[in-house]
Formats: sequence, structure tokens, C-alpha cells
Amino acid sequence: MRIETIMSLFQTLRQKYYDFRILLYELLTDGEIEGTPQKMQPCIFTGQGKVIFGSNVVLGYCPSPYYWNTYCYFDTRSKNSIIKIGSNVITNNNFSCCALGELTIGESTLIGPNVVIMDFDGHNIDPTCRNSGCGRQGNILIGKNVWIGSNALVLKGVTIGDNSVIAAGSVVVKSIPPNVVAAGNPCRVVKNI
Repeated sequence: MRIETIMSLFQTLRQKYYDFRILLYELLTDGEIEGTPQKMQPCIFTGQGKVIFGSNVVLGYCPSPYYWNTYCYFDTRSKNSIIKIGSNVITNNNFSCCALGELTIGESTLIGPNVVIMDFDGHNIDPTCRNSGCGRQGNILIGKNVWIGSNALVLKGVTIGDNSVIAAGSVVVKSIPPNVVAAGNPCRVVKNI
């Protein structure tokens, strides 16, 4: 066999494997979805609430880190939980989005690899109640045309204004105004755009 034939066969098998992974994760999904995002990476939707997608949403990106070995995760923890993702949003690989209340991502937002957005504390900070609930909750609103860099963490109760950039590795615990670059842990404004 010629090397070109072997490489072509390998590419075909690789794509079939990846298509199978996307299908398998769809079978594992038990959450309610409205809209049809383009899934470039396997995605799981779970929980009692609803995830609503605008048009032209893309989940996952190739080539990019975490493409072959991770998945996008959407979790609506209660029947009143809602995750709204606006039109033309692109998320990179290994994106996690968890809502106990309402979490909104504005249109044309870009989200880097390995980003987590969560509108509640995973557990109560009181040690006597730690295993009995989800802790405090605060809705999240991410504006339009925002860019969230890789490995960022966006936590409960924050608003990120339109056109702002959240630098890679930032931990957003307070609201960020529009048209700024913000960075750090905790995330703070470092310059205007």
C-alpha cells in the first residue's frame, strides 16, 4: 500500500470514530434542548431545566486542545434552570456550563478551551450543610461579542459587559463593565478597549 492510501484510510477511520463519539454522547443526553447547535465535539445535556440555542452556534473546535479526549457539558440543575446561548456563539473544546437559575451568553461571544461557567456554589460553605445542597446561586449575564480566554472560570452573580475580553486563566467573581480587558484571580479591569 502506498503511504497516501494508508493516510487516507487513517483519516477516514479517525472521522468515523469521532462521529461515533458525538452520537454516543447524544444517546447519553437527558436534558431538554431548544435549537440546533453545530456539534464539533461530543456534548452532554443533562438536568431538569432547558438549554436554548440561537442560530449558528458552534460547540467545539478542531484543531484545538482537548478536541480528541473531552466533551462539552451543559447542566441545568432544577426544573426552573435555563441556559440561553445567543446566535453566532462559538465555544472551544471542554466547555462546561452549569445553571441552577438563569445563565445567559450573548450573541457573537467567543469562548476558549477549558472554560467553566457556573451560577451557583457547588456546595454550601457551612460544613454542617456541605453535602445537602448547592450553596448560593446568582444569575450570570454575559453580554454580546465577549471573548473569554482559555481556562477562565466565571462564577455566580456576575455580568460581563458587551465587547469585553476576559483573559486566559481569569477567575471572574465580580461584574466586569463593557469594552474592557479584564484579567487575574480575582479578575479585574486592566485596560479599556
